[in-house]
Amino acid sequence: MDVLVDVPLGAPLPGGSLHGRPRPPLENVGDDYEAVLRSLLWNLRWLFENPDGALLDELYAPETADAESQRRDFALLEERGLRWADDGYRLLGVDVKCVLPNAVTLVVTDEQRDERLVDAEGEVLTIVPRGEPETSVVLLVRDELGRWRIASWVPLTSS
Repeated sequence: MDVLVDVPLGAPLPGGSLHGRPRPPLENVGDDYEAVLRSLLWNLRWLFENPDGALLDELYAPETADAESQRRDFALLEERGLRWADDGYRLLGVDVKCVLPNAVTLVVTDEQRDERLVDAEGEVLTIVPRGEPETSVVLLVRDELGRWRIASWVPLTSS
């Protein structure tokens, strides 16, 4: 059962922007790992367009290299009044590779046309084209309350 029926990550969002929209619900418990990943992704995409570093610990396992890298990136975005907006994001596939009691490894394939760095006035400062699908290995870990978070996201292929 996909708990995020209203979250169309399989098709690009019309207009591509999540800026200003209400934050989607975070549904990161249970054993439907694809649905958990979709919820984490939806929240992460929203967070990049509405930067608030205080929310990172809800999406990333604390004290991991990925969490610390994101914390630095979000501090810069917030300090400079910037946000990232992606265009044409699609989740193409999620393959569960290994399931342990408190860790799950997934192979994820996604794509997007580009990412745009946008200032507080909505002016696009930079466009980073992506184009080709990207395959990554994603490690999710579960905390003592049963909440899944991203521990690492390592691209295997990129454009």
